[in-house]
Parts: sequence; C-alpha cells; structure tokens
Amino acid sequence: MLIALYEYNVSKKGGRMKMKISIIIGFACFSLTAHVLNAETVDSYIEKGNEYVKNENFNEAIECYTEALKSLPNDAQIHYNLGVAYGRNGMWDKAIQAFEKVSELNPNHTNNYYNLGIAYGNIGKWNLAYKTFKKLVQLQPKDSDAHYNIALIGVVLNDKKIIEEEYKILGKIAPDLALKIEDMLNRANLSIV
Repeated sequence: MLIALYEYNVSKKGGRMKMKISIIIGFACFSLTAHVLNAETVDSYIEKGNEYVKNENFNEAIECYTEALKSLPNDAQIHYNLGVAYGRNGMWDKAIQAFEKVSELNPNHTNNYYNLGIAYGNIGKWNLAYKTFKKLVQLQPKDSDAHYNIALIGVVLNDKKIIEEEYKILGKIAPDLALKIEDMLNRANLSIV
C-alpha cells in the first residue's frame, strides 16, 4: 500500500483558530501474476501435445501447446509444434502465424521453413512459398524436397526459368525427383528442354 501524508496548516490571525489537517491517501497495490507453470507441467503439456499429434487429435494438441506457451512464450520448438498441429488441422493462417514466430525466434530452423512454405502454398501464396523454400535451400543447398517444391511452384506460376533451374539441380542431387518433374511436364504437354 502506498501512503501519502499531506499536511495542511491553516491558521487565522486575530483569534482565529489554527487547524492542522492530515490526509492519508492509500493506493491498493495489486500484482498481476502471469500464468506460470512449473517445468514438469510444461513438459507434460508438450508430451501430451506430441502424443495428440501422433494420434491425430489436433485440437487437443493445440490446447496443450497453447498452455505450454503461457509459460514459455519465446520457445521456438513449442511454436513449431503448434504450427504443425494447426497445419495438420487445416488451419493454415494460424499455422503460418506460428511458423513465422519460429522464424523470428530461430531463423535457422530448417524444418520450419519447409512447413511454412507448405502452409503458404496451401493458401495460394505462391510467391511467399517460393521465397520461403529459397531461404531453406540457402540453409541446406542439397535439400531435394525443397528444390522439388520450388520446381512445383515454378509449374504453378508457369515460370520456365524456375522449373529449368530446379530441374537441373534435382538432376544432380535427386534424379528420381527430376524424373517426376519431367513426367509432370510431359503429361501437361510442357517442355523445359
């Protein structure tokens, strides 16, 4: 409690009375306590969330990860797990928010970029998906799945340059995926060579 004491001296000349007034002002101090869980409880929420994801109970997983984040709001891995649960539940906008938070907290989390690229693709944000997969191949130049997805984005965007570039890379690091791209282009009566 904060107490302020103010004294006012009032005096009157010529027979008037002198009066002393004390005013006490109190402020009730209160504290907002954050919802903080102990480490065991947080770990329990994470473990339960992981189990729920395995069993495809995504709403329950989302609840568990959300509870864990109340105590560890800057934990990139929990945000990542939450993003995965949202994505597996088809909640792409929320998945993107979670994955973007991971990118902010841990800019080298390569699995995050893969999932963020997939999430962008699922809502038709192809340019963002492209940029995200390009960031991933900067971190992991031989990530064949990322190169394959970039090639697919090239097909969607009808960008021959992207397709050719990724096709050549895939030919060196994952010939089976290069053949998939070639087959897809043949079925669509498109050619890059």
